[in-house]
Amino acid sequence: MNPSFNICYIVGAMSLTPALRPYPKLGDYVIAADLGFDSLMAYGVHPDLAVRFGRWWSAASRRRHEAAPADASHTEPLIDYARAYARTHPGVDCFVFGHMHHARDYREPGLRTLHLGSWEREPVYAVLDAAGGLRLETFDLP
Repeated sequence: MNPSFNICYIVGAMSLTPALRPYPKLGDYVIAADLGFDSLMAYGVHPDLAVRFGRWWSAASRRRHEAAPADASHTEPLIDYARAYARTHPGVDCFVFGHMHHARDYREPGLRTLHLGSWEREPVYAVLDAAGGLRLETFDLP
């Protein structure tokens, strides 16, 4: 296999600082500040209540995002992040960002970023084939 990149960095939205996330909110800052919220939900709350809270939180988030659908502009801060990271980490020239709500395959000389869509509206995933090619594909929902 001869990949189309040197090193590919796979980034989840929660691993970024809240300011770089497409939709930073108070909850992101609480969790990022490690105030114990995630530990409370994991160990201090009955699983049934934690699941109910998670479903409520997710539904509220989806309602907020429906008013302003994601577009390519939501990926720009992540592309800036990738440029800055690549400058300080030689060899890293490819980034895959998960859970971005807008699918995008962005390329410029020496840098490529792939942004996966959301499973509810735009089920897109990345494929690394046997020849080393990396591409986005759409999952066909039934």
